[in-house]
Amino acid sequence: MSSSKPSFIEPIGLLQLALGLFFGITGLFFLLNYDSAGAQLMRAFGSNNALNLIIAIIELAVGIIFIVGLFIPVPSKVIFLSGLAMLIIWAIIIIINYFINGFLAPKFLSWLQKLSLDLIILGTIWGVTSVYGD
Repeated sequence: MSSSKPSFIEPIGLLQLALGLFFGITGLFFLLNYDSAGAQLMRAFGSNNALNLIIAIIELAVGIIFIVGLFIPVPSKVIFLSGLAMLIIWAIIIIINYFINGFLAPKFLSWLQKLSLDLIILGTIWGVTSVYGD
């Protein structure tokens, strides 16, 4: 399956395009706002954004790789490894945000809705990444 890359007009290709746009824009927004006055104020009060900055850079890189991989030849291994890295990061984010820091908060249904959206993203990362695995 790794010998043929999906086209953006196929369902898995559309998901890859959507993920690429999502991660690229998410990472870009964080990087553009990293030196904003609000971000500097938060750092002045002890907020350490180093991990968030690293994740934003990875998101931006994965987004670019996913999008570029639809239109020009990118080795399957590069797409697979970048997707795998994002899959692991996203799973960790889910565990931290929904089970360690905010279990069932603020209310069960809103918690469940937000969790389901992140699980959709996780499943989509898994689906797209598995296309490029050997």
